[in-house]
Amino acid sequence: RVVSTNNSDIGIYVEGNNNTINNTTSSSNQNGFLIGPGTYDVFIDNVAKSNSDYGLRLSSAENGTITENSFTNNVQGDVLAIDSVTTTVNATINSMGVSFTGKDLLIKPTTITDSAGLGDYTSRSNLLDISAVANDSWIQLNVSYDQSEVGTESNLRIMHYSDSSWSVI
Repeated sequence: RVVSTNNSDIGIYVEGNNNTINNTTSSSNQNGFLIGPGTYDVFIDNVAKSNSDYGLRLSSAENGTITENSFTNNVQGDVLAIDSVTTTVNATINSMGVSFTGKDLLIKPTTITDSAGLGDYTSRSNLLDISAVANDSWIQLNVSYDQSEVGTESNLRIMHYSDSSWSVI
């Protein structure tokens, strides 16, 4: 495993097309990994943890694939995609399994500070804050869960918190 630790700026930087980053750990840097500009880059089985800005920052990175990676305790966010379309499969973000395809977004773990308005719903301990970073941002999201913890699928809700209130999406 390649390890990049305690760099003042970027742990691992890659630009260009058809690059593969595999089995690498980047921690305690400003940004763990910076990818872009480029197309069709592959990011497999990597760890980004405890970076002061972002675990993975994509900048003008198009049609990349991010598979089986772990993002933990990155201060500003775990994944930031700017001018980028990416497909992420089986990522672990602070122990939550998630897969998504999206454009121009910021994903970071969060906690509920205001449970008022949730009604009969209870929150999971692992929550994601997914934010648009451009007017044309979008996401297709798949969240994994243990059915024994939620009962039937009809009990699940994805909710959005805005302006001091919760709404079902």
